[in-house]
Amino acid sequence: MKHGVFVLITVCLLSFAAHAQNLTDAGTFDLAGTISFSNYKAPAADVSYSVFTFAPQVSYFVLENFSVGISTGLGYLPGVSIVSPKGGESSTVVQLFLSPAYHFALDSKKLHPFVEGQVGYAVVTSGEASSGLSYGGRAGVKFTPVSHFVLTFAGQFVSMRLRQTGIDQRFGWDYWTFGVGVGGYF
Repeated sequence: MKHGVFVLITVCLLSFAAHAQNLTDAGTFDLAGTISFSNYKAPAADVSYSVFTFAPQVSYFVLENFSVGISTGLGYLPGVSIVSPKGGESSTVVQLFLSPAYHFALDSKKLHPFVEGQVGYAVVTSGEASSGLSYGGRAGVKFTPVSHFVLTFAGQFVSMRLRQTGIDQRFGWDYWTFGVGVGGYF
């Protein structure tokens, strides 16, 4: 039974791959993962922090050059406690975004500049948890050196507005990152 399911999934994926010749063609799936780094200054203190993020994403081109995707983000702030400040703790950020994107058409079929909006939800933990609206955007270029392989270089802005359980006041921060990603399309 497992072998039959594997064969069926493989045949479906190969049929998708045979259909989509270019990354930005309608009907194409884009699967990617980005690793990013940011160093930002905390709004309430004169201290700089580092943020490391891993962000898997899946997108579907509903029209030529226009995709709609779901992206996630897992961020780690070593030695920084955002929610319940205690010395030496670290914070973990988990995000889920709806990510529509437009890819600009160029004569080159290998370079694909893009802009992407992001709106979703974030959860931050460091001892206690906070959650709330998260939004932002990315801009960059996708490079397809060979068929079905994508390298992404992008800058990203994220704004998080969080609320701790049992506390009515919201807090948050904004940050910029630069990321490099690897993926494939079919």
